[in-house]
Amino acid sequence: IQPLSWAATVATESPNELLSSYALEIFYAAYAVLFYLFKMIWPVKLSIIYPTPVPAWPMIVFVALGTLAWMTLAVILFLKRKKEGFSHYLFGFLFFLVMTIPAIFIIPFNVSIVFDRYAYISSIGIFYMFAEGFWWVLSENSRASLKLKIGLCAILAAILLTFSYLTWQRCQDWDQGRILWDAVKKYHFPVSFFYSHNPLSHKGGRPIAG
Repeated sequence: IQPLSWAATVATESPNELLSSYALEIFYAAYAVLFYLFKMIWPVKLSIIYPTPVPAWPMIVFVALGTLAWMTLAVILFLKRKKEGFSHYLFGFLFFLVMTIPAIFIIPFNVSIVFDRYAYISSIGIFYMFAEGFWWVLSENSRASLKLKIGLCAILAAILLTFSYLTWQRCQDWDQGRILWDAVKKYHFPVSFFYSHNPLSHKGGRPIAG
């Protein structure tokens, strides 16, 4: 994927010596899967553009371990798919992967290798898994105590309220395009990169939706 090599040059400003071109593409693909999983669970510091990760050894090890973790989970779900409930979890996880992989390998990259919008549909699979788990705990077949069930309901209510607020806040940001680019500048990119790539750096400009 040629644009990935361009993105790596933007991020490091020097040829990468740790990974070959094919290994670099695999690294970015694995990173993207972990990125989307993390942002679904902890949607903070959202941005219309994200910096390309520098494939240094700490990051390579982190991505490798994270990828091994979700692959192990997928294998466990597959092996236990015939047991009650596990087929639902397997479906949810495969739904996430099937909806995510095309965005990684098919859609051409330009400035960033990940975008929030690519997780809109795939996130349904992950949240479906959470919903199935929550429903199982509340079911009559569960051995969970009444206190535990009440506690989980309270936690779920808090999560829903938090996500609702974050969604409302994000809608306010999208209503004002300049705020979106300010977040890019604040969280991810240096001022020089921000002004050289920001369509709003010229007075009267309007951003292109990310």
